[in-house]
Amino acid sequence: MGQIVDMGSPIDELSDRSLPDYYAEIQDDQALHYHANRLLLKDVMEKAGFTRNPREWWHFSFGDQMWAWLKNQANPDNKYIACYGRLF
Repeated sequence: MGQIVDMGSPIDELSDRSLPDYYAEIQDDQALHYHANRLLLKDVMEKAGFTRNPREWWHFSFGDQMWAWLKNQANPDNKYIACYGRLF
């Protein structure tokens, strides 16, 4: 409890290590650990309704333009629009 979870790169790093699946194909224990941490974060956030930016493991959106675009890409039969201000 209270420990930092290592994701393999810091937030806002501008390198390929920021890609969500960067460590997916690297076969060593540390890379597998980073990838598992990123998958856990993604799973928890998506279950809460967020969408992940496809180029940044740490960047999730809810109710903004990125969220609506990603939702529409995944669900073309639905029409999501960005919401601003109160969400309830």
